[in-house]
Amino acid sequence: MVGNVLVVDDDTMLADAVAGSLRRAGYATLTAYSCQEALEVVEQDQTGLLVLDLTLPDGDGLSLLQALRQKALPAETPVIVVSSRLVTRSELRSHKVTEFLPKPFDVRRLLSRVEALAGA
Repeated sequence: MVGNVLVVDDDTMLADAVAGSLRRAGYATLTAYSCQEALEVVEQDQTGLLVLDLTLPDGDGLSLLQALRQKALPAETPVIVVSSRLVTRSELRSHKVTEFLPKPFDVRRLLSRVEALAGA
């Protein structure tokens, strides 16, 4: 089983809904609504999987991912990017992103991806 699932999205309603769905599926969750909050959470709590939006109020999600990896997020931690922003496969690969789900997305699809990654 994966450790805490950190959901990072500036859309608080979406982040809380995703975290709630994950909790109902049996996962421990943490939420952050900005880059700064995500950095603080990762320093304080072990993150086993990251669900990350790319457009945040105080920075870019891929830059945040790079900072998280330098601080306390191991390179093998699975990352699911959820975004309406278009990104290239090479950008995702270079940041070791495991999955990409375009917004809007079906929460059931996200849950199935989390389940698959948690079992990996």
